[in-house]
Amino acid sequence: MSRNSSRPANVEQLKAAADESETIAAGETVTDSHFSVPQHLSSGTITRHVAVDFSGSLSEFADSPSLCSWSPTELSIFQSRTRYAPNCAKSDFRQGNLSSAILIGMKVKKVESTIPCPIGLTISGCKGNFYTGNGSRYAYVVGSNEQSHNLDKIVATTNPYVNSEYLRLYPGMTAENLKTQGIMEVPNENYVFVDYQHPIVEMMQENQDVLQVDLKNAKLIDNRK
Repeated sequence: MSRNSSRPANVEQLKAAADESETIAAGETVTDSHFSVPQHLSSGTITRHVAVDFSGSLSEFADSPSLCSWSPTELSIFQSRTRYAPNCAKSDFRQGNLSSAILIGMKVKKVESTIPCPIGLTISGCKGNFYTGNGSRYAYVVGSNEQSHNLDKIVATTNPYVNSEYLRLYPGMTAENLKTQGIMEVPNENYVFVDYQHPIVEMMQENQDVLQVDLKNAKLIDNRK
């Protein structure tokens, strides 16, 4: 039994409720409270519930190991229409750079199995904490004929790396785009223009004496380079 409180909600509570309702209505769900999301990532964090199905007998699995693996055919399920970039407008389609996506946490919400023996489950990005006697490691071990409709088992926790100062200062900057994003080449010249917010600028500032450069008095072009 529950009871509604007669205490009036304050402005902050009403705003929080409105933000949550808008998020859910837009097809997003709020992040699980068991996972730690730093402030600089909170505006772009989303939750996805994924249904995974494996069908076949033990002999079929042995003959065709591909039956035991699963991956999404549509990666846009991990993108968003409302949180694909900081302070972004709602989009008509899901978007976002998945190469810079960060796994905050993962759960196995429920399990239904008709396999008459334990099955080890491995998940990319999740080391897990289930071991067998031969040293094999799994994200989760599904029991014989397991029927766990309210499992809600955490299999991946938040990596401390999400609190990295680099992620806060340079969101979306990865090893793959470090040499191209914020850098403009000049045709037939041996120099390039670099955005003042690029990580290399901070590195040069910290090593001005060694590099013999004076960035403090360097002029910006278009207030950016």
